[in-house]
Amino acid sequence: MDAASIAEALGGKRYGKSWKACCPSHPDTNPSLSLTDKDGKTLFKCWAGCTQDEVLGALRDRGLWQPENQSIVATRKHDADYRHAKMVEAIKEADRESGRNATWTEADQKTAIEADATITGLYVKRILDVRSKPIRWLWPGRFARGKVSMIAGHPGLGKSQITVNIAATVTQGGRWPVDNTHCEPGNVLFVSAEDDVADTIRPRLEASGADLSRCDFLEATKCEEGEKRGFDLGEDIGRLDRYLEHRGDVALIVIDPITAYLGSVDSHKNAEVRGLLMRLSELAEKHSVAVIAISHFNKGKDRNAVLKTTGSVAFVAAVRSVYAVAEDPDNPERRLFLPVKNNIGPDNSGLSFTIEQVDLSGGINTSRIVWGNEPVSISADDALSPDTGDERSALDEAKDFLSAELGFGPCEANQLFAEARKAGIAERTLKRAKASLKVQSRKSGINGSWRWELPEEGQGCQSETVAPLASFDEIGPVEVII
Repeated sequence: MDAASIAEALGGKRYGKSWKACCPSHPDTNPSLSLTDKDGKTLFKCWAGCTQDEVLGALRDRGLWQPENQSIVATRKHDADYRHAKMVEAIKEADRESGRNATWTEADQKTAIEADATITGLYVKRILDVRSKPIRWLWPGRFARGKVSMIAGHPGLGKSQITVNIAATVTQGGRWPVDNTHCEPGNVLFVSAEDDVADTIRPRLEASGADLSRCDFLEATKCEEGEKRGFDLGEDIGRLDRYLEHRGDVALIVIDPITAYLGSVDSHKNAEVRGLLMRLSELAEKHSVAVIAISHFNKGKDRNAVLKTTGSVAFVAAVRSVYAVAEDPDNPERRLFLPVKNNIGPDNSGLSFTIEQVDLSGGINTSRIVWGNEPVSISADDALSPDTGDERSALDEAKDFLSAELGFGPCEANQLFAEARKAGIAERTLKRAKASLKVQSRKSGINGSWRWELPEEGQGCQSETVAPLASFDEIGPVEVII
């Protein structure tokens, strides 16, 4: 008897290639027995929790199991609910006896998942089987190992320079800017279609103090005929997997730009982009490597930074964090590194940086990133939105307001926001004015309030558009007219 014969005898119904019927081993009013045929065997599972022996026994009693004529196998070596109950019991026992490990193994979990997939065609995990684990950060709060992230911006603003700076920090096991957190050291792979490794990437790494022995550059893919071709994420994920196994301890992969390595994938089709990024994410998770993809902004006038990334919106939606590189609207010498989205960490404030020229031995001129000492509060949307005349006028008004309020000493931030509202100045405009004037934020004590103050050279002075107050000595004698 096959699955159809057993199901029909039990009053079951067909659903595609499988059947559902009431389980004969327990009082079943809602059909819980799934059956199907595969490779000459009848597979079954009771979703209500009956064990293999219980189901087989009930089928035998009804004359529906004939071992000489067929091979009926359970969907798992042990019943799912029994195995889960065993795992829970082991975990509780381990909790009671400190240091003792639970007996539920990864092999057990894979066996259970494969068994379910035989019946349903889907690979499904029970959350109870999943062990919680902390995120392993590359750059705490910004880029995580085992995840795919993105840096986007217009050409020529320093996106690639930032990845070189990040690589230098990773290979040195150095410290990250502003928050001064430590970086776990590791190897770095550059996959770059825009910068030459000899005259650009290596000199920049040297100028940034990177450990060059930990830096690799992917040149090409080897074909079966021994020839070379360009690397293709769609076709060469397996090769990249083998490289990561062979090299070992790879903490970061930089793909610059990701659109150069899509192969046949259409960058404007969400489904194709998501499929490719899912495979890349699985690779990143398997090897606990951070992947930072570089992308350009389109030429549209969208004010939303998420919509400015070239190609499908799936690029931004599928990755875990996105940072934008933009010009500082108030300082042409400075660039901004600003969060656009962050699904796994806090929405950290942005950073500022400049690019300085460096002369290396051998007459080589290159450049490197120099990070600002303070975080910046401007949003990516604001930084990427062109100012109209009215907006620029509002910024000037806010700068005059801050110069007047802080010209003779620090003020509490909450008080400044309140006074600004009374003056008709929006909070975001006040923050932009703060960044433009390089106003510093300081906290008075552990539980104290935040206070704003002008940099030292700005103390005792005000904006050029605000007339300074004169002393009585400067005024001289005053004639009073009645």
